Amino acid sequence: MFGSLHGMRGKLDFVLSPYKPEINTVSITTLGKNCPIPIREPDLLDPVYPGLMDCSKRAIDHFVACLANNHSSPLDGRAGRRSIEIVMAGYESQRRGTKIQLPLTNFDPDGLRKCFSPFQANGYGLVD
Repeated sequence: MFGSLHGMRGKLDFVLSPYKPEINTVSITTLGKNCPIPIREPDLLDPVYPGLMDCSKRAIDHFVACLANNHSSPLDGRAGRRSIEIVMAGYESQRRGTKIQLPLTNFDPDGLRKCFSPFQANGYGLVD
């Protein structure tokens, strides 16, 4: 996966592949200066989807550490909503063919159906 996120004061460029970690790069550009961001190597590798097990393990480890140390996690419902909003903005940008401003306003989730074509799954008919 590759792309960039543009903000008011800079941008984040990334190339992320669980199958070819040697090509992974992340950099942030602010005030005309580009700074690479180090990427941590995964602790676990799943042969089918290498990044999945490591991400799940890290999330669970973080949750347990917060409980054990009586700390709140910055990964709360608000952070989750912001993450989903970014994903939805990407789909909406694809659907409209334009840049999308955050936070999302006048967002029509039913319009997202136009981004995805129905597909045939194992001969059981269309999956929606």
